Amino acid sequence: MQTRKITGLLGSILLILLTVSLVFTTACSSSTTTSATTTKATTSTSATPATTAATTAATTTSTTTTTAAGKAIDLRIAFGSAPVHSLVKNLLEPWAAALAEKTSGRVTATVYAGGALGPDAQQYDMLKTGGADVSIFNPGFTPGRFPLSSIVELPGMNPSIEVGTQIIQSLYDKYPDISKEYDPVKILCIEGQLPILIHTTKKAVRTLEDVKGLTLRVPNETVGKSVTLLGGSPVFMGMTDVYTALERGTIDGALYPYEAVKSFGMDQITKYTTEFALSTIQSCIGMNAETFNKLPEDVQVLITTGDLGRTWLTEKYIYAMSLGQQQGYEKILAKGSDYEIIKLSTEEQAKWNAALGPAVDQWIKDRAAEGKPGQAIADEAQQLLKDLTK
Repeated sequence: MQTRKITGLLGSILLILLTVSLVFTTACSSSTTTSATTTKATTSTSATPATTAATTAATTTSTTTTTAAGKAIDLRIAFGSAPVHSLVKNLLEPWAAALAEKTSGRVTATVYAGGALGPDAQQYDMLKTGGADVSIFNPGFTPGRFPLSSIVELPGMNPSIEVGTQIIQSLYDKYPDISKEYDPVKILCIEGQLPILIHTTKKAVRTLEDVKGLTLRVPNETVGKSVTLLGGSPVFMGMTDVYTALERGTIDGALYPYEAVKSFGMDQITKYTTEFALSTIQSCIGMNAETFNKLPEDVQVLITTGDLGRTWLTEKYIYAMSLGQQQGYEKILAKGSDYEIIKLSTEEQAKWNAALGPAVDQWIKDRAAEGKPGQAIADEAQQLLKDLTK
């Protein structure tokens, strides 16, 4: 009997031990599983980008878009002439530097001079198509596109870069027929230019009769018509081609300001300069419209009516060209007796002015034939000229 009691007690104890063992084993198994899961999750979190690329594909696009939107905008500034040109050193590069500074690096600009993005004659078209974001272009280099703007290219209409600039800016602001000529390009600044003179290689031009028979390079159609009135034969070409043309003798001379002497080394090929301000060219600083519209609003204000807008650009433009003009003139003076600057007498100037007299009337007739308000614009320009040269 006693033995049975002991046996039963031992069985109960064994059963209890088995139960405890089973519970303990289950708990350990659960703990191991949890640990393994945690370890696996940790490993996944610290995996290489290649490992997580598939799992983060959905967020990558969103992140990239945000990053692109936050990147600095770099504007491509095209310029057809050489990097040593005064406009590069005293206008374009300072503007680019100031733009980056005033926008805290949000908008930067890179200057591509020397025709790196395209030659002079293509600058306006590049702005239209997006081949450049910003450019200095001469409307006269694209004949027929800016007929009303060519008013300042007529003889006597641009006695100085300051006066010519005030005239064309006033006309641009007042007459939509003029401002529309530049569409769709956004115009940041519009200027007159330095008076252009006759420079020759072999024959000195001292009288009106000396012009007859000469083949002369001209910068635009309007100046070409003036050369024809003087008895010469005009040939249109960009300044980058003038030196070679003179060297080969395909032209006898060229019309350009003293500034080009420095920029293009013209004193090395010409021997005579006749100081009669025959005419000028017109110049603009423009921006691709789509590029402008994508700029932050505060930057649009900055480069139009703000600190780096029209007033700043005009002042720097006039300074740069005037500085280049002085430097070019000094280069010619430095040649001493090897170079001759010819000044026309008062009587001779009167002959030239008389020969050029029909230019304005013909311009008005040409505009009328196109259905454009040439008479009103010519009258306004002449009144401005009178007021500004009192």
